Amino acid sequence: MRILTTTNSRIARRTAVVSTLLLVLTACGCSKTDARVQTRTAKAEQLDAIWFFDGAGGGGMFGRQGPVERGFRAAGFAGEFHHVAWQTGLGPLFDHDTDESYKREKAAEAAKEIRGHLRDHPESHVHIVAFSLGTALAVYTLEALPPSVRVDNMAMLGSHLSSTSDLTAPLRHVSGRVWFTVSPKDSVLKTVTAVWGNPKSKRERPIGLIGFLPGAEDTRKIRTLRWHPGFTSKGWHGSHIGVTSAEFVEKELAPRILKIADIDQPSPCPCLQPT
Repeated sequence: MRILTTTNSRIARRTAVVSTLLLVLTACGCSKTDARVQTRTAKAEQLDAIWFFDGAGGGGMFGRQGPVERGFRAAGFAGEFHHVAWQTGLGPLFDHDTDESYKREKAAEAAKEIRGHLRDHPESHVHIVAFSLGTALAVYTLEALPPSVRVDNMAMLGSHLSSTSDLTAPLRHVSGRVWFTVSPKDSVLKTVTAVWGNPKSKRERPIGLIGFLPGAEDTRKIRTLRWHPGFTSKGWHGSHIGVTSAEFVEKELAPRILKIADIDQPSPCPCLQPT
């Protein structure tokens, strides 16, 4: 009887220790049951979605049903890939010249789609990817979302937005990271800015060319992916179109966008440290 009592006591102590460890791991975000790091089922991943805002002119040249989607698919993305048809169909010149009200109307339609998707699939992960002038439409879309609706991560490729843009309000609708690509070799941004300027500004240099000026960015959310020679082998030579290279998207962009982490929650565990 005494041996049995001793054994039961040891089991009870071990159970208490294990329970305590599980509680600690769960509190710091490292528990295997944590929704942010758990292995999701293939069915759950198929409910994820990306909204892609192409550049002026649209079409395959700018990634519509082309390298951007192929890159994400090659990286393992199995969810829905929505191409937002905001362009006029009359070419890049007309797309640039359309007034802001037209662009906001198209953005509101995209916001309605995102809102509906998250209503129907609240556990899904939703990301926004935008290229060139499409980055302005992406910001308008965030501004059109209700206060309680947030997407996970966002990528802004070759953005026309001004380097002094205050994106504090729209980025409240992003729970994770916002990645901006930057290349001083982008001759298209140099030319377009000189002719048309930036959305919401005059002739200020765009983010995609020089990045944010000091103090303009939300350092908690915004991350910069600057061009360097190592990206050349992956299809991005620093050019405007090159940033949509399928290999660059697969190897460099998609892994950053598809990583889920809520930066509003402290993450003391190494397994959740942001890159």
